[in-house]
Amino acid sequence: MRIGCCTNMLAREGDSVGQWAIEDIAEFGYEYLDLPVAQMMELDDGEFEKLKQRIQASGLECEACNNLFPASIKITGPSVDLSAVRNYLDTAIRRVEELGAKLICFGSSGARNIPAGFPVSAAWEQMVSICPNHR
Repeated sequence: MRIGCCTNMLAREGDSVGQWAIEDIAEFGYEYLDLPVAQMMELDDGEFEKLKQRIQASGLECEACNNLFPASIKITGPSVDLSAVRNYLDTAIRRVEELGAKLICFGSSGARNIPAGFPVSAAWEQMVSICPNHR
């Protein structure tokens, strides 16, 4: 068994990724990081590069990521912008791959909540259609 730490559980104002704790996580003996995709997508390219460098310097690896979509990007319902979803995913998946993570926990309840009156079967089809293996 391996024990990792989900960094967004340690988020602070101005640091929604929780990167302030990376060195402490390594020192406390955790074996890997689990980073939030939606919050990493808020970082500009320079900030993302600094995050990658900080992870590398810590000796930890990012094996998994969570919170794939922010609540602001709806993936179910009548107002889904499939082009915007796919553009977001292209960058998000690239960043996850750059970190070396092999797993993404979808989560993202705010993005996938089904609007009242919208058919569950249609929402399910929308979610399946945006999954990287089904695009």
